[in-house]
Amino acid sequence: RSNFLPIAFSVAESKAKSICTLMVNEAVLRQISSNKADYTELFSIQKNSGGEISAIVANTVKMNLLKSRLSIDIQNKIEKTQTQPIGIPLGSLFGNELIAGRGPKIPMKIVTVGAIDINFINSFTSAGINQTKHEASIAIKMTVNALMPAGSTAATIETSMPLTHTVIVGKIPEGY
Repeated sequence: RSNFLPIAFSVAESKAKSICTLMVNEAVLRQISSNKADYTELFSIQKNSGGEISAIVANTVKMNLLKSRLSIDIQNKIEKTQTQPIGIPLGSLFGNELIAGRGPKIPMKIVTVGAIDINFINSFTSAGINQTKHEASIAIKMTVNALMPAGSTAATIETSMPLTHTVIVGKIPEGY
């Protein structure tokens, strides 16, 4: 019994993270492949009268639509797979590597109830004397709870996926 609860919570947390990671990755794949999320859809480069880049303007409407669709997609997936049965092999409770992962499974349920936080991250880095690299990523943080008869444990996953990546070439300096 002394080994059961820590192992049960560890397995439940690991399984919850696995389930959530799969949900997030599938949702991002669906939303990015069905809704254009390339650089020209999310950002526009404005130039001054001399043809030099003067600003990069984010298409906040398109970004908010993508964020909302992604959030709704993940929430719908959570509702459909709210309860996941898992089991801990009896051999894992004895602390012996030879029998770990073997034997009948002790049933548990993971209830995927959680919160989602989605944000866009933009970074600008130097890519040479007259070049700037612009990357836009989407950061997703999701917390779920694994409920068991003996208690519950929370699992949090954080992932960041690049949406766009471009190198902006500026005016070549006269001297270096």
